[in-house]
Amino acid sequence: MDDLHDASRPGPGDRTPPDLGVFLDHVTDDAKGWFEAQKEYTLLIVSERFGRMSAALAVVLLMGLLVAGAVLLGSLALGLYLGDLWNSLPLGILCVAGAYLILAMLFFIFGRRPIKDMIILHIINASRDEDSIS
Repeated sequence: MDDLHDASRPGPGDRTPPDLGVFLDHVTDDAKGWFEAQKEYTLLIVSERFGRMSAALAVVLLMGLLVAGAVLLGSLALGLYLGDLWNSLPLGILCVAGAYLILAMLFFIFGRRPIKDMIILHIINASRDEDSIS
């Protein structure tokens, strides 16, 4: 028998009430399916944001290492140049080290909070970037 002429299904003239248990079973199955889909979607969003934050952190670390290497080599070259200019290699390197100590003190006094805020803002922006999620 096909579905249109199924004797177990109520017809237009039947006044029998629908089976509430079957309806609730279907609703329960749909709710479970929706919950599983939401769980998978949330996991996807969280993993994508974590990946984006990890990539941003890796780029910042790599750039930091490259800049630190360039500053180190530049400082060595400046120390050697000043040492040659003043005929005292230790004095040239000591002068460069003193300049870095002065920069460190200035950073400690004036620059800690803005740098920290910039890093926090960068991490928040990396985690909340909605462009590729929607």
